[in-house]
Amino acid sequence: MLYIKNDYTHLGKVIENFAAALDVTLINNTLQLPTTAGTGHMSYYELPNGLQVLVSNFILQQDLTIKRQKSETECYQLYLVENTHGSITNIEIEQDNYRHYSPNFASVALRSSFFESEIFLSKGTNVNVVNVVFGKDWLARYLNLPDSNELLRKYLSLKTAKLLFVALDLQYKQLAEELFALSSGNDAMKLLGMEHRVMQIIELFFRRIIEKLNQPETTVPLNRQDISRIINIESSLIADVFTQPPTIKQLATQHNISETKLKKDFKAVYGMPLYQYYQKARMKAAHNILLTGKYAIKQVATEMGFSNVSNFTIAFKKEYGYLPSKIAEEV
Repeated sequence: MLYIKNDYTHLGKVIENFAAALDVTLINNTLQLPTTAGTGHMSYYELPNGLQVLVSNFILQQDLTIKRQKSETECYQLYLVENTHGSITNIEIEQDNYRHYSPNFASVALRSSFFESEIFLSKGTNVNVVNVVFGKDWLARYLNLPDSNELLRKYLSLKTAKLLFVALDLQYKQLAEELFALSSGNDAMKLLGMEHRVMQIIELFFRRIIEKLNQPETTVPLNRQDISRIINIESSLIADVFTQPPTIKQLATQHNISETKLKKDFKAVYGMPLYQYYQKARMKAAHNILLTGKYAIKQVATEMGFSNVSNFTIAFKKEYGYLPSKIAEEV
């Protein structure tokens, strides 16, 4: 098993510690995992706007425990994670423990440097993580809030673990996919493109948190077991958007939950009804396929299960505000 200690106030030191523990050399701030540990890479970036970013995309060949030590330097880590094919994800923060038994774990959250944490990932996990670190001064400057300290205090107090899990919805997933693609490529505009996506993630996260905290009474209606179950249901729902989705009854039976609670909890976590979310996932997939320029609109409509192109066009325009033919004209 791999065991690595880190201080997450500086992500450059984090990747250096990983390299030392694995006995490998960093090349252009990128770590390629040795085959004994896994396959894939970690890359560190310092963006023009002062943000530190660590992009990790690898498959583990050993169990991995990461110990994050507390620090007197105040900073915050926003992390976006979509791990697949594992069996256990365990997160412990200041005596509070969250354990997720499932092949998939997808979440976005903010952590403070004032609290210790430990993360365990089991062998076989496909790790896809974006870590972003910033100080309170950076946050106050870019968010332009009168009291960012109060916002952070209130957010971090929502759970005793000093951590609020937010489900990774389609908007986050799209931005993460684009970040992973930029990190793996050699685009001359890589840093600018990454900065743009990271800022979108930060904006999306804090807009939603501010909206939540501005509600008359901020509560966390679901416990962590409920949230884990809904994250698993979301994975089952959009596992293959090219086929008919499972019925609510099938999902409820598979995940041992009543149909009423499933619908209620799904909307609480993802902000919309279950099949509306599925439709968005379908349109996202169709949009990405059209962007390749390799397929005609009719082909995509057929692949997505639409009986005719007109129905597909209507659904696409409802989601994106323009016709799919606009993409065909531009690519």
